Amino acid sequence: MFKSDNLSLAQFVGTDSEVPVNVAGAIAKQIKKERENKGMTLQKNWDFYQGFQSGYFVQRVNEANSSYEQRIAKAVIVNFARLIVDTNTKFLYSRTEKIGRQFGDEDKTRKRLKHINELVNIDKLQLDSKRQACIFGESIIRLVPTDEFTGEIIAGNKATSSTYPHPIHLDPQCTYILTDPLDKIIGVVIESEYMDYVKDQRVETVELVVEDSRWYWEDDELIKSELNSYSLDEEFVLQINNELRRDDLTNTLVLQTKLNEAMSDVAFFLERHGRPQLVSEVDLSNVEMGSGKVWEIKGSDEDKKVMDKLFFLTWDGHMEEALSFIKKLEGQILKLSDVAMIATGDIESTGQLRTGAALVTSHGPTIKLTQESKLIWGVNEKKLNKAIAKLDAKLHGQAFQVRFPEYDFRIDFPRDAGVAGEELVNAEVRAMQLNSHAITFDESIAEDHSWMTPEERKAYREEIIADSKDIADALRVFESIQSDSGSKPKDSSQKKSNEQSGQSA
Repeated sequence: MFKSDNLSLAQFVGTDSEVPVNVAGAIAKQIKKERENKGMTLQKNWDFYQGFQSGYFVQRVNEANSSYEQRIAKAVIVNFARLIVDTNTKFLYSRTEKIGRQFGDEDKTRKRLKHINELVNIDKLQLDSKRQACIFGESIIRLVPTDEFTGEIIAGNKATSSTYPHPIHLDPQCTYILTDPLDKIIGVVIESEYMDYVKDQRVETVELVVEDSRWYWEDDELIKSELNSYSLDEEFVLQINNELRRDDLTNTLVLQTKLNEAMSDVAFFLERHGRPQLVSEVDLSNVEMGSGKVWEIKGSDEDKKVMDKLFFLTWDGHMEEALSFIKKLEGQILKLSDVAMIATGDIESTGQLRTGAALVTSHGPTIKLTQESKLIWGVNEKKLNKAIAKLDAKLHGQAFQVRFPEYDFRIDFPRDAGVAGEELVNAEVRAMQLNSHAITFDESIAEDHSWMTPEERKAYREEIIADSKDIADALRVFESIQSDSGSKPKDSSQKKSNEQSGQSA
């Protein structure tokens, strides 16, 4: 296990020591081993999400190579991997208008960080981060100094008043983040490659960044080494899918392959035997097909009726078992991934549901997973925004507390998970709470509009009260005019009484 003290490499800057490159290799090896111990294969996860799944079909016992290759070539892919990832992502981050981010009560802090969030399109950034974490178990972001007007990356110490930290997603398949027991980043290794068009060859690169220094190699040759002027938690942000840094796909991939194979087998059978085939006792090779054509059929047995010489070959087996097996596989995949069948839009799963409460109950697994994700991604958001603020302060040569006084980041996700019927049920509960004075009007506004400042909530409350008074006053004026004109409608009890009087007479 690495310790931060073991990663002090500044003493080797400017030398030809092999210690830094050995450290980079050791970090990458350790992270790969940890993923292997969890049963995770990131390339496989990415292939399945993209739909490249037929290559993982298993060759059956005594199956000829030609038959196996044909199964792969004509595979039917039902991509539950993409469905799982996109469902888990959208339930947390698709309703951006209901996600509230607060940066503190100080106007200076709030305006600057809100401006940066708009520049980086924070909602889309985190939507992509969540999707990446579902696939790979983690999302890795690197903050780079960027000019907000030109969009160019600023190198060295050339930051200007228009420079801000711009987040870039790194590929978790070739980026290795080493953390200490307190989840503090202590080392980063980035493996990559680029095409050198002058030499017409690919160049493999390795970058190592530790707290006190940074290193860069091309094809195992050290190109640059220097002291590090940034803190690791200012430049890199590790956002995790869960506390174990596990993905949402690994435990379903075997079932996903079985499902694809079963679907491919059914499709192959229907392709070969699904259509009726005409069988004849006589040669029909010269018969001209088409409407309005007359067939002349001759055979050796002239006494036999024409229809006895022609019939359709049909398959009288049953597919119920195969279709039932496919349905069970689908159910098991969704159960293991905590995705409710009804959340996929499956109409059959709706059954006899008629009320909002029943719909909410049927979404139980998805709601549970979304509530858990809120806890994890609340922490992820805090790490990301703190890193943005710290690097922005450094880029502009100011202390963090000076540039962002009273910094206090908070994110509020919607109370509901966004499933069908849930919002209506919550609205009914809220109305009952207000009518019974279980909560105050101010508390209700704060829950629904958590991104508002106290001053904005106060103004919003006064606006609602003013609107309510205007509606009430307008209603009273309308009733008064109706009464004065003598056309005020009688209430139902009076009308019924008059009707009864007329009947008695």
